[in-house]
Amino acid sequence: MKSLMNLRVLLYAVAMVLILTCQSCCKDESEGPRDRTMLIYMDTYALSDFFWSNLQDMKAAMDPELSDYANLLVFVDDIGANSHLLHIHDYKCDTVRTWSGGLDSSSPETLSMVIDYSLSEFPAKGYGLVVWSHGTGWIPDLPAKKSPLRGSDGLSADNVIVPFTVTRALLPQPQGWMEIADFADAIPNGLFDFIMFDACHMGGAEVAYELKDRTKWLIASAIEIMGWGFPYRKVVPDLLKGNYQKVCQTFFEYYDAQSGSSRTAGIALLDLNKFDLVCDAFRDIVNNATVDINSTEFKTGLQRMDRNSIFGQALLFDLGNVAEHLRPSDEGLIDRFYDALEDCIQYHANTDYVLYGTGDCLTIRTYSGLNCFVPFPTHNNTYNPIYRDCGWNRAVRFLK
Repeated sequence: MKSLMNLRVLLYAVAMVLILTCQSCCKDESEGPRDRTMLIYMDTYALSDFFWSNLQDMKAAMDPELSDYANLLVFVDDIGANSHLLHIHDYKCDTVRTWSGGLDSSSPETLSMVIDYSLSEFPAKGYGLVVWSHGTGWIPDLPAKKSPLRGSDGLSADNVIVPFTVTRALLPQPQGWMEIADFADAIPNGLFDFIMFDACHMGGAEVAYELKDRTKWLIASAIEIMGWGFPYRKVVPDLLKGNYQKVCQTFFEYYDAQSGSSRTAGIALLDLNKFDLVCDAFRDIVNNATVDINSTEFKTGLQRMDRNSIFGQALLFDLGNVAEHLRPSDEGLIDRFYDALEDCIQYHANTDYVLYGTGDCLTIRTYSGLNCFVPFPTHNNTYNPIYRDCGWNRAVRFLK
């Protein structure tokens, strides 16, 4: 999965040397704009094991015909050294620009600058963004403090206190991570035809809400993504040509064909132009709920989307399953919700387990395509004050 691990320093150093020896990019200014420019924003912190193989797959995907059709740009942040913008084309890699001393890829200002620079240098008829990183969905940054430990019911606390682990949404750096709201603010409205997260847990209702005015199509996983990420040799051509459902199918089939713990995958394709209807339908369920979220009835059998080892407590749940467990007084509201969800989510698929055969395996009984946070009272001193003001909660009023 895309989680912290020991770095293969030598392999990564070799990769960086090869990047630095890429020839300088020299564009033919007489050429007109390509059909699409896709920027892959890579934060290699604690994922350098997989950086080189993914980059090689991207190069293998960009044959001359595809290179004439589209631009593939890769921004890579070399922790503690330099940052580079690469142009992948014709089975090779050109260095467009190097920022000596490196940039802070977790900074919204850096993201905004890289987007502006990349797209001004490689204009096209359409644009796409891939974020290659760690991810924790909506879960925000909090100052170091104490937090409840997951209790015996698997969902709340038994008044046990442990040191709180600082987590944020995505793009980790030693100096911090980036909040999803800040990420959204760094992206111009409607600029990207699609945004894809090659990062864990980014397929969340809170994430989708923040991005619904930023892009039409969102590709993301509600659970963890294995560290190898997307099979880029197979998906790059379809991403560039707008075959988003095929991208999702290829991703799922690639991991579904694996065995053991490697057979781990969950994916969804969302049409965010239709997400407001999902918000409206979920708000109606909340307003007509007959079951309190702190009750045993609500918690029993609730589908988790995170493993114990991720946050130390259950924070992310299946959105559809949460709606069902609220048991609205009008059963037709559930049907209306699922109609809206199925209209928004054009494709979703999942394996039955996350990391099958390990000591922290998660069984996936139901997968609606999105996760969500549940504001249990045990989070009143940690997540809930921040959650109350997030865009999704302002729309659905899950936490009053």
